[in-house]
Amino acid sequence: MKKRMLRTALRKGDRTAPPTYGGNYEESTVERRLKATKELDEKAWLDLLADPGTEIELDLQGLQGRYEPGADWDTSLQKIEQHLVYFISEGQCSAVMHGKRMWATAGSLSWICPGTAFRFFHGSGEKSPVVYRFRFSVMRKGVAYRPEGHFRFVGSAWPVFELVRQLVLEAERNPEMTASSTLSRARLRGFSRWRKQGLISLLSIGAFEGKAVSRRKMVFDDAHRMAIAAFMAKAVPEKRTPAGLARHLGLSHDYFSRIFRRSYGVSPRTWLLRQRLAEGAMLLRESRLRVSEIAERLGYGEMYLFSRQFREVYGVGPRGWRKAG
Repeated sequence: MKKRMLRTALRKGDRTAPPTYGGNYEESTVERRLKATKELDEKAWLDLLADPGTEIELDLQGLQGRYEPGADWDTSLQKIEQHLVYFISEGQCSAVMHGKRMWATAGSLSWICPGTAFRFFHGSGEKSPVVYRFRFSVMRKGVAYRPEGHFRFVGSAWPVFELVRQLVLEAERNPEMTASSTLSRARLRGFSRWRKQGLISLLSIGAFEGKAVSRRKMVFDDAHRMAIAAFMAKAVPEKRTPAGLARHLGLSHDYFSRIFRRSYGVSPRTWLLRQRLAEGAMLLRESRLRVSEIAERLGYGEMYLFSRQFREVYGVGPRGWRKAG
């Protein structure tokens, strides 16, 4: 009865109706956990994701990853304590996120942050959608984190569709992940390597809403950020260079470098180096490869250069990092 009244209120445009809470938790428990979740600005969020001690907990418990809802689909207005990603691959649906009405069409990606009231539903006259979705948490030493803002909506996120699709399908094939699974840079055994790095890149690049690229603002828009995430997910390490990324985006090297620094606060070379070394830190803890083999896999011609750069960023050499883990 309450759910029917809530849906009726929303259809009449009443945004004041109280949200319900997703998951198998009491409302007080959800609220308590949400209050303990820490919000980070862009730099702090990117530093957190680059930290090998950060854990990404993927959760498909009670959630059908690839979902084809019927004509009466309505999630009802709710909040959850985790992040939630919805990718619409076919059709369209209506959405309400933090009180803002959206029309999610094929190719759109919605990232809803913990504690944000949201609702997805099949509106009148809309073609039934095909949805790829998953929940996740970002943890460090038992504390949950989120970036600033309530949600991210990208109208054209096709460059990352294959990454999202493979994440969902691979997770659904793993019984442990449908219950809950922890993905950390040290323990990411459930997914193939390019999808592990791709997920982290997606969280890094898609975390902050971009503006239109202009000479006055000189920052990347959402389409460029999604293209960067796709590049990082698929390109082999040797191709992950500032020049290669500039070519991928169709921009001149100088123009690309200026926009990148303005968008992310560091040069493309520094950002790519951090991503490269983070993958090395993951392999040191996760695999039995020798340090020289990891250096070669990451595109280093000399193990000495890999060891020196690793020590500069993490404060300890590769062997010391592996031993500490």
